[in-house]
Amino acid sequence: MIKIIDKENNFKYARNERELNQKEKGVWLKITQKDKLYQEKDKIFKEVYLLGLIKKGLIKIETLLRNPNFEEKEKIFKNYLDDHIKRVKENVKKLVKAFPQYSEALKNVEHHDSLKWQEPEKIPYVSLTYKKVQKIKEPLTQDEKEALFHHLKHSKHHPEYWDENFEKLNENVFDSENFTQQIDASNMPDEYILEMVADWKATADIMGNTARSWFEKQNGKRWIFTPHQINLINKFLKVLEK
Repeated sequence: MIKIIDKENNFKYARNERELNQKEKGVWLKITQKDKLYQEKDKIFKEVYLLGLIKKGLIKIETLLRNPNFEEKEKIFKNYLDDHIKRVKENVKKLVKAFPQYSEALKNVEHHDSLKWQEPEKIPYVSLTYKKVQKIKEPLTQDEKEALFHHLKHSKHHPEYWDENFEKLNENVFDSENFTQQIDASNMPDEYILEMVADWKATADIMGNTARSWFEKQNGKRWIFTPHQINLINKFLKVLEK
């Protein structure tokens, strides 16, 4: 279906180009040429943008070659992250309503996962998110390891941020059965514990499991919390489970 609008904002629909008169065909040709020009500019912009990232050392060309369907994966990444952040914010609001003494978390959550929109995290996280959503199990690439380490070490809702001895990413970071690198979370403030639990719940709801099962698999193996923190986590989980 074709829609043509003239200078007086009158418009008509046609099933195909053959139903247009000469004047209308001229207008339609200009519209299609303009669309093609925008598409070409968009393509060039993306190529220049990615080339700039490669030159800056923020992404390796091998990463792009491994992601031939990058644009499709990027759409999945954007939709997933938008949905995830929305869920995290809703969970934080629910927890703060039950525990108003942690109202600072409302301010903190406004920046939740904002680093994933920027390099050096974005492009590797496009791939990581795609694998996560599609449940693809394969070893992390070097770019993905570096992006994941950067995120964990620069995001206060992750226990890794608070452990000064966390200097490299363990190969088994997602393997709760074989995880050998323990993270000391004892310095993590309560308001970030709250955001962390809200994050777990948001992820679990999307992936079809539970935040409590995630906590039980990781606690004492991957993360070392204090008795106070464990008690707080259980209180937060109970609120979100209602």
